Amino acid sequence: MNFFGQMGAFFPALIFGHIVPATHRFDYPVYVVAVVLLAGSLLWLATDAE
Repeated sequence: MNFFGQMGAFFPALIFGHIVPATHRFDYPVYVVAVVLLAGSLLWLATDAE
């Protein structure tokens, strides 16, 4: 679990570092975070709690 938490902190920094220079906009990485959070929320709804 710790490994995936660390990867979740490492890879967005790399991705953001490539998105901002390519697009010259700082709002696109925020959109990426929003899409990932939305996908995680929808996957959470599909999780069986039992």
